[in-house]
Amino acid sequence: MVFYRKITSAAMLFLLVFTVAASIPVVVFSQDIAEEKTITAKEAKEMIDNTVWKVELKEMSTEKNREEMKDILRFSEGKIASDKMVSEGFAATNFTVRIKGKDRVIWETMQTSEKNGIAFWRGELREGQPMRGVLSWHIKENKVKDYSFAGDGSNKWGPDGVVKEKPAPVEPVVQEEIITEEVIAEAEGDSTVQEQTEQEMAVIEAVVEEAPVPVKTEEKPEKRSKKSKKKR
Repeated sequence: MVFYRKITSAAMLFLLVFTVAASIPVVVFSQDIAEEKTITAKEAKEMIDNTVWKVELKEMSTEKNREEMKDILRFSEGKIASDKMVSEGFAATNFTVRIKGKDRVIWETMQTSEKNGIAFWRGELREGQPMRGVLSWHIKENKVKDYSFAGDGSNKWGPDGVVKEKPAPVEPVVQEEIITEEVIAEAEGDSTVQEQTEQEMAVIEAVVEEAPVPVKTEEKPEKRSKKSKKKR
């Protein structure tokens, strides 16, 4: 009898605990969801915005002659533009950002062209790593080209996609002193100039000494004619 009561009490206690436990909601967080909290959408967009990326696109096809091309992706003021697609009539469009994992940023956009269809872009970026992604270009209803792309980027690139290198430091130019005859003469106390001057003075004095001395002549009074005397 006592044993039966113990079993009954244990069973009732188990049922009570189970009922209470069942009433408590159990929340299970996946690892990806928990890690998504480590970076905000604002921070993710700042990682991409105002950057330029040189990428290489490769056609995803089973054909031997797969198309490969180089392109430049420009992120500016919340929009993305592709140099290749701009030349095909696709204007820059807004891009959306979502976060997956600890530092995995995924951006997406759709671009349209009246003549050349629709282009779907999807890229993935992790800080310090190359950007990778996919371009799906729906040229016509029955013509689709899919490309994978990858490349490096920098916010230091100019509008032409060329890295702005820092100018090399300009070394001061040392002007060599040009020593002329005049400088030498001045350094030696003008001895050469003085000798030339003395020689010139000696020549002048010699010329003066050899020159004839002019002789002064007395002027004789003019004789008056006899006719002038008679008139008087």
